[in-house]
Amino acid sequence: MANKDVHVHSVVFLSHCPVMQTVVLLLVQIQVAATLNNLSVLFSKRGRYREAEPLCKRALIIREKVSRVVHVWNCQVNVIVLLAECFV
Repeated sequence: MANKDVHVHSVVFLSHCPVMQTVVLLLVQIQVAATLNNLSVLFSKRGRYREAEPLCKRALIIREKVSRVVHVWNCQVNVIVLLAECFV
């Protein structure tokens, strides 16, 4: 299978799977937060604190949002596991 075919199948799969779309978006947001944080560290090491601060704050906001979503998913999985154990 050519790379183009794999890409087309991946796009079709993602378009029909909202959970996977969310996972991919979370992964992208984690990468964006890491990049923003790295830039803020670079700026602060060079004494450019005014430029570093908003980047650091934005990275923190993204990480907080991602961790809330992951926490909710973990709670949902725990409930499903408990319910499954009740019926076994």
